[in-house]
Amino acid sequence: MVNRLESDIADGNEINELELIYLPFFKSEKMKPLELLRKAINMANRLETKAVSKDKLFALMLVVSNKIIDKQEFDAIWEEVRMMNLTVLKIAEEKGMEKGLEKGMEKGVEIIKRHSRGEGAMDISKATNVSLKEVEHIIAKSKS
Repeated sequence: MVNRLESDIADGNEINELELIYLPFFKSEKMKPLELLRKAINMANRLETKAVSKDKLFALMLVVSNKIIDKQEFDAIWEEVRMMNLTVLKIAEEKGMEKGLEKGMEKGVEIIKRHSRGEGAMDISKATNVSLKEVEHIIAKSKS
């Protein structure tokens, strides 16, 4: 399948994009899922298609492949694809940052409330699952 897809893309033939998206799931004695994902990304990058379609294609590849490669491999692939300046990945990262900030602020407010009720830093750390050092830092910042 890999050879056929590569040949079709090189010849400018239309392909079934689902084959690219799910390529890492196909059994191959020669290539592991990570290698197949890298191959699929490389092929998708060579497609003659609109940027919006390419964005969606890369996003779908990453989403489905997240289930079959480990976190370290996924992070490396994410960085490689992120360097392609894809709109969908920028949006995903922005949303992730917004959610992270929101959760961080909620944790900070909870820590300050618990401290104002007289709870000690160690107890707050255990209850909020935030490191003792970070709890102490937040408490110190709230006083200044």
